[in-house]
Amino acid sequence: MLNVNLIAERERARRIGEAAGRLAFFVAVAAFIAAIVSFTWQQSRIRALRIGIAAAQSTVSKLEQQKNEIDVVQRQVDSKRPLVELLRSARDSEAKWCQALADISQALPEAVKLSSARSSKSLRPTITQEGSKPGQQTDREGFTLVGQAGTGNLVAQFYANLQNTTSFKTKEVYLKYTRRRGGGPVPETIDFEILALMPGKGVPK
Repeated sequence: MLNVNLIAERERARRIGEAAGRLAFFVAVAAFIAAIVSFTWQQSRIRALRIGIAAAQSTVSKLEQQKNEIDVVQRQVDSKRPLVELLRSARDSEAKWCQALADISQALPEAVKLSSARSSKSLRPTITQEGSKPGQQTDREGFTLVGQAGTGNLVAQFYANLQNTTSFKTKEVYLKYTRRRGGGPVPETIDFEILALMPGKGVPK
């Protein structure tokens, strides 16, 4: 009788062990599947985030490019603002003044900025013409152009460009002064003033 009970207990323990083994297997399989699903979901999430980051970086890059283009246009507008204001005040004047303003605008290098453009009928050359006597110089029509450039070469380029325009074909363009500012940690700037004389008489109204 004792032996029969032992066999039954062993059989019962075997069945319990097999059931526990099957349960552990199913738990392990379920955990494995959950791990795979979680890993796949994380990978999909990471991929979506990367795609979003790439799209954001592309958008930022396009916006930076557009900003740079806007900055270039803004610098061009700022450099010619004095000419625009002068043209507005002279829009009812003679055509030659409007042509002169157009020539100055064309002669102005992109990296040179005008801070002031003044027209006058009472300008005089800074260099006395050969053979002229004191008091013989007559007042001339023209412009006084004041501005800034990053280098002296840019000022020289603007000066040469003015001499090659139709309005100042008499070559009576004078560089009144240049002055350096900054340097070292501060970018150097060249201040300049140019006198550009026109043939004939008359001023913008």
